[in-house]
Amino acid sequence: MDRLRDKVAIVTGAGSGIGRAVAVAFGREGAKVLVSDSRTDGGGEATVTAIQAEGGEALYVAADVSKEDDVIRLVRAAVDRFGRLDVMVNNAGVMRVGPVTELTEADFDLVTSVNQKGTFFGIKHAARAMMKTGGGSIINTSSIAADHGQHGGVVYAATKGAILSMTLTAASELAEYGIRVNAVQPGAISTGILAASGVRETPDRAARIEQGTPLGHRRGLPEEVAPLYVYLASDESGFVTGQKLAVDGGISADSHVI
Repeated sequence: MDRLRDKVAIVTGAGSGIGRAVAVAFGREGAKVLVSDSRTDGGGEATVTAIQAEGGEALYVAADVSKEDDVIRLVRAAVDRFGRLDVMVNNAGVMRVGPVTELTEADFDLVTSVNQKGTFFGIKHAARAMMKTGGGSIINTSSIAADHGQHGGVVYAATKGAILSMTLTAASELAEYGIRVNAVQPGAISTGILAASGVRETPDRAARIEQGTPLGHRRGLPEEVAPLYVYLASDESGFVTGQKLAVDGGISADSHVI
């Protein structure tokens, strides 16, 4: 359980869902984890408590990743507290769902600011820190929505596609510094992102997604996604960069589902 021993990691959007599962898994594998979120309900602090309960070392820093100064502060806090930065998980994300004719400019600005701009800031400032210490791993959370049409998700899917593009370009640019950049594409995972967007999922849609997921006919769990992040953060993936890897129960293999 020491695949990330002595590595220093930042995980954004770690107050719940996939981010929390990743942060806890990192702590379990020996990483020192800076947990970040913009939540005000204590979710980030609860993640730190969960890491510490298993003997891990963690620090919580609240941040809004759509603000560059906040991301600079995150990276500085990790370096000041733990001495370096080895792993950056750009996971923070929001969703707004609705017909393309009904989504507003405010919806567009919010989703692009957090998902796309926040990932850009994370890549930029993590890379600057990693260049000083000989490399690292940047892991961006995209979605299978980037590769498939998603009813009601025209803006969300577009930002996740942009994350894939940034991943490829950054991987090419940063390879000479020993910095690897990859993207994880979760599928239908049980998290609170849809509810947080203010949308109540219809039973018909939920059943269609679950029954259409080839592996198990169910939604995935955040804990089933986290091991891929551990692999990408570890030295085991030292020759892996510029890749997109899906954890979706086979939905991408049966693309009519979404």
